[in-house]
Amino acid sequence: MQLSRLLSAGALFLSFYTTADPLYWLASKNQLQLMLLGSVHVGHPDMYPLPTPVMDFLHESDGLIVEADIRQANTLQYPPVKWTSQQVLSPPQLQKLDSIASQLKLNAQRLRQSPPWQTAISLQMQVMNQAGYQPELGIDQYMIHQAETESIPVIGLESLQSQIDILAGLDQDGKELLTSTLEEWGETTQETDCLVTSWHQGDLEQLKSLIDHHEMSQEMSRQLEIKRNHHWLEQLTSPPIFSPQPAKYLVVVGTLHLIGQENLIQLLKEQGFTVTRQNTIQNSECRISQDNREHGQGTS
Repeated sequence: MQLSRLLSAGALFLSFYTTADPLYWLASKNQLQLMLLGSVHVGHPDMYPLPTPVMDFLHESDGLIVEADIRQANTLQYPPVKWTSQQVLSPPQLQKLDSIASQLKLNAQRLRQSPPWQTAISLQMQVMNQAGYQPELGIDQYMIHQAETESIPVIGLESLQSQIDILAGLDQDGKELLTSTLEEWGETTQETDCLVTSWHQGDLEQLKSLIDHHEMSQEMSRQLEIKRNHHWLEQLTSPPIFSPQPAKYLVVVGTLHLIGQENLIQLLKEQGFTVTRQNTIQNSECRISQDNREHGQGTS
């Protein structure tokens, strides 16, 4: 489950390439054109430049549509803690949490007293920070910066506050997020590298294979993926975006929302959009050994 979450609202290790052609699609209906780009949320300079057709589309667009406008971060209010990590974890899990905190040079007691969703994200972000990956170089922030420099409007499909509220509203404040992180700790480096290689090369089938291997529970998928995808669809197909006038928007959302359950590509097709994949189809030549696949499954 952890790998699926990394493509939705988390951070990624990055393998380096001289060229990048990640997944992107063009959706059109009547006079509306949407280019949809699969995103990762932290990055490295070697992720860039992005494909020329994507950047050209942004330059000519009427706006950039993202999951949430990260420039609103200073307005966040964290909900009251109902469950702490210490309350939801077993003694062996707490021992593992303390060990990981020591490895990452994090305050174990603070993690124990934080809600599970926050503890899970703190662990993941610290790993990425130590590996040299930066939120400001994630695709979302990079594209927002590009739009700002050209005075292109930025439209958030949801607020950062709503994202926090979703995480805090998960069962036992996100216990599954934390337990799956602990269960998979130390065994996912190769798989994460493979996942990012696949993203970077636009290898759709390999991405799906890796995500299926770490499928999250149906309830969590409903909360983090499916409900949000349907909510976003309503906004993308309703005024003022969906209007009689010709319009072009670049849509940048986590890759999972474009290839996972009831994804936006599928939903747009059901709404009568013509959707075509634009990136060059290639294989990443990234494979996970059977031993690794059998080593341990995430929470499902």
